[in-house]
Formats: sequence, C-alpha cells, structure tokens
Amino acid sequence: MGIVPAMVIAATAVGFASPALAEELSGTYRYDHDGPSTWSTWTITSCGQGCADVAATGGATWAPYGGQAHLEAGRWTMVSPWPDAGTCEGTPLTASRTLSWDDATLAGSGYASWEASDCGPAERSERFSFTLTKLS
Repeated sequence: MGIVPAMVIAATAVGFASPALAEELSGTYRYDHDGPSTWSTWTITSCGQGCADVAATGGATWAPYGGQAHLEAGRWTMVSPWPDAGTCEGTPLTASRTLSWDDATLAGSGYASWEASDCGPAERSERFSFTLTKLS
C-alpha cells in the first residue's frame, strides 16, 4: 500500500510541473531588415518577466526609435512610432511600426502604416521581415 500513494504523488507532481520560464530578453542585437542597407543595433533591457525595453539606433535610412516589447505565446511584440516616415508640406506624416519576433529563433515580421494626408499619399501599409542576431 505504501507504493501506490507514492506513485500517485509522483504522477501528480509531474502533472503540475510548470513550464520553464522564457529567458529574459536583454543585451545588444543586430536588426537586419529585408531591404537594402537596413540594419541597426538594438539595445534591449528587461523590464520584468515578459517585458523588454528596446532602444534602436538609426539605420542608413531611418532615425532612432524604440518601445516596449511584450512576450505572449512565444512571440515578442512592440508598437513603435515612426518619426521619420515622411513629410507633407513640411508636416511629419503620422506613422507607426508593429514588430513581432519569435522568442527562440529571433526571426520576425513587421507592419508599417501611414495615415492619409491632404497633400501626400493615401493611407497605406507595408509588411516586411527581419532577423535579430545577439551580439552581446
């Protein structure tokens, strides 16, 4: 009779084992966009479990940007304003980027969107892919 209760306890313990927590996202990464000359350096600092602050240097074609990324279902997601998306008669266009990447592979995809303006192009959007490579 002593063996059966021990087996039940062991099975119960295995059934309630929690999954391993994802490694915190932090360090320096190279961001490579799927276009020409479009890379930058991301400095990522953990802001708690499933939270990361991202500060990106400007690339060859854009200004520095950043935001706060959150981990859900194995993917990090960050929405960032895009301050240098273009201008219309000297007024900056309103634009943003949504970036999402896999926690394990660091491969990601993005979605950029611009609001319509009186003198510029109509509202539009663009999808792209990217990779992150840990540098340190």
